[in-house]
Amino acid sequence: KWRGIHLQRNCRNSEGTISLKMQNRELITLFDSMKGKNLWYIFCGRGTGYSMSLEFGEKVKRKKKLTNSTISEIAKIYEGEISIYSVCTWRLTMKDSVICSAHDSNEVGGRMAEGLKQLVNQTIIDIQLVSPVLDLNLFFTNGYKLSFFCDEVEEDGDEFDYCVFTRHKVFTFGTGGKLLIEKLSID
Repeated sequence: KWRGIHLQRNCRNSEGTISLKMQNRELITLFDSMKGKNLWYIFCGRGTGYSMSLEFGEKVKRKKKLTNSTISEIAKIYEGEISIYSVCTWRLTMKDSVICSAHDSNEVGGRMAEGLKQLVNQTIIDIQLVSPVLDLNLFFTNGYKLSFFCDEVEEDGDEFDYCVFTRHKVFTFGTGGKLLIEKLSID
């Protein structure tokens, strides 16, 4: 069962209840740490629907090499210092034009895969979290904007829209504007 909160209320995390003030501090720290990070890999396309995984910042060696034949050799060996995994609707724009969206073709050479390739080697310059539903806007160099739309609205649901992984925590943004912050165990 989903254990999350609305940003307007107290929050429950893996260590117990934390205040809105503490939660906001953790989000500000997270988003500040993402600014200036380069996007070096995007996993999306055929077989993934409109879900995607984005790898930012330093390349951190994985504990175990992945065997997925559809990803690059570098992504099999490394993961990002910060990663975003999204299963929600999204849209990529550049200035006043739509480049691609979650509903475009994800086939090899399709609009989704080709459009998202344009973000590789771009740097996050700003981040916007839109309350109360927690939509996320990532602003990149060269006028790119990647928007994630939290479209899971069942407040009692256990689904999520996107997660942000750091080396020590995972921030799960879920149904009805809920946020779960958990510490990761490092072995």
